[in-house]
Amino acid sequence: MANKIDNVKITDIYIDNNRLWKIYDRDLKPLLESIKEEGLISPIAVQERSGKYKLIAGEHRLTACKQLGWETIPAQIIEREYEDNEIENARLTILEADENLKRKYPDFIAEAHILTKRKEAYDKIVEYKTGGLTPEEYKKKIGGKVTSLLNSRTPLTDSELKELDFLEKDLVNVKTFAQNTIDSTGGSESNINSKLKIAKIIPNEKAKEIKANNISSKTLTSIVVGVNEEEIKKASEIHLDTIKSIKIPEDSNINTLYQKAIKKTKYELKDKYFQRNNPVEFAERVSEKIHEVIDIEEKKKENKIVQLTQNDLEYINTALALLKNAEKLSIIVDDRIVFTKYIK
Repeated sequence: MANKIDNVKITDIYIDNNRLWKIYDRDLKPLLESIKEEGLISPIAVQERSGKYKLIAGEHRLTACKQLGWETIPAQIIEREYEDNEIENARLTILEADENLKRKYPDFIAEAHILTKRKEAYDKIVEYKTGGLTPEEYKKKIGGKVTSLLNSRTPLTDSELKELDFLEKDLVNVKTFAQNTIDSTGGSESNINSKLKIAKIIPNEKAKEIKANNISSKTLTSIVVGVNEEEIKKASEIHLDTIKSIKIPEDSNINTLYQKAIKKTKYELKDKYFQRNNPVEFAERVSEKIHEVIDIEEKKKENKIVQLTQNDLEYINTALALLKNAEKLSIIVDDRIVFTKYIK
């Protein structure tokens, strides 16, 4: 049955305390102006529960409409799919998570924790459908049955053909968490797995601190590396404490500098698995290396040092070799001679 859209009394809508996303004033202000000028473009989503309506998606829109004095609000009425309350609530959690994940909020940590809640809900539904198996285990089990039917030496009966059709549809419908998320919200498997790992290592309470220090998702991904979960947590604490404590040169980017420190540390270690196997020691080395990187950056800004790449050095060496027998030096930029000096 398709979900219908109806006008619902705002006073009949209630909000659970365990919502995945908090209301932010920065999101409400532009939304209030938009609704004033254009009305509500997208309805909220609710589900009827004992004569009232549980909010599923659209808390910002609901709050804005309340502030504007609306008495009713357009809402998509989500039909119940599972009799089991726990499983139905898990499905609704996925719907709420998907709406938030589609917005691509800049709060990377909060987004990672929403993704984790989505995974918990998805795993619960899959286990309910498959009798406690993971998607991978279930596909293996169903795949074995399909192979057995297809390899039958006798013609399949009508009931076996129906079973085969059902099993093949089941194989398509039961997807891994990453694939299910990609289908609903976009993204890539590696990005989803990175966020899940970050949420596992860095608690949601750190989100404000990370945002205050302008730490990017790329930097977070590069520090949450390793095999042992406890060691990764210790290492991430060292990295974050280092970033908080350092003072960077004016007009510099902390993420660029920290990425340089990580890159230099890896290069000097000459072991691509060192961080993976020794995350705590690696973090300690980076916390020392970042001061060297900042020192170089400060000298560059004072014009005391020019940093050259390996390619630059090769060009200079070639030019010096040619100059030994040259009578004059010319510098050419875009086919124009911009500087000439006679040597002999």
